[in-house]
Amino acid sequence: MFSLYLDYYPSIINPKIGKETRREFLKLKIHQKPQTDVEISHYKETLYLGEIIRAKRLLQLRNREYGFKENISLDVNFITFYTSIVEEYYNKGSKANYFSWKSSLNYFIEFAGDNLTTSSLSEFHVKNFREFLLNTENLSTRKKKLKINTASSYYKNFVAVLKKAHHQNLLSKNLALDAEYIKEEETLREYLTEEELALLWSTPLKIEKIKHLALFSAFTGLRFSDIINLKWENVFKDIHQGNYIKLKEQKTGNTNNHPIPETAYKILKLQKTKKGLVFQDINYSQVG
Repeated sequence: MFSLYLDYYPSIINPKIGKETRREFLKLKIHQKPQTDVEISHYKETLYLGEIIRAKRLLQLRNREYGFKENISLDVNFITFYTSIVEEYYNKGSKANYFSWKSSLNYFIEFAGDNLTTSSLSEFHVKNFREFLLNTENLSTRKKKLKINTASSYYKNFVAVLKKAHHQNLLSKNLALDAEYIKEEETLREYLTEEELALLWSTPLKIEKIKHLALFSAFTGLRFSDIINLKWENVFKDIHQGNYIKLKEQKTGNTNNHPIPETAYKILKLQKTKKGLVFQDINYSQVG
């Protein structure tokens, strides 16, 4: 991946650190040699967004030179901007967060289409997207309604994008202030009995590795995000500690040895992978 940045000549004063600089990194990345349709589309949209930022900076520098305020009003494709935020999570390697953000983007496109511009975005969209999430069906199954806590998570992501858009002067008004968050429901954590686990194991599924992942979670107590990011180099088995994995906690950053039973270890050995991620090609939407 290539990282996009603006090159200023002559140098400018960075307002954040008060020192001269020639580069401003845009936190945008593109594929060096895009091949698939998705990569080509992402390449074009990201370059387009980069050009918009470049044009904006040029106008700001000119206006500052003549003593005017930075009151440029930009009109960009909001979906393109939303997509760039989602891709940041993919580039950071946070796959669990990426799937959640990607889904929130998909639901907003389902609600508003893919041609909405920042100048057209209003309180109407902020309010009605909330109602849409509370009443829409699950896009994966097209049967049941979206769960409250899932809708809450997607709406939080949307509001975060609004804040970023306003911070980058893509919105003249901070629409996030008009957002009423969706209150999450308290969930009761239930545990499967041995009979239920045996029934689950004997139940055929179209994607067998989904069943393996679910049972591994039941036997170890690990979350989806921990399991989907589990790599073979973090799986160990020795005489003294038995089966265990080195688990890095996302919140604290601490690494701990997490013991796992023999049954869970055997599930790992059933996977067709030998190195890298143990459970590959699984999306969060497939597990819901």
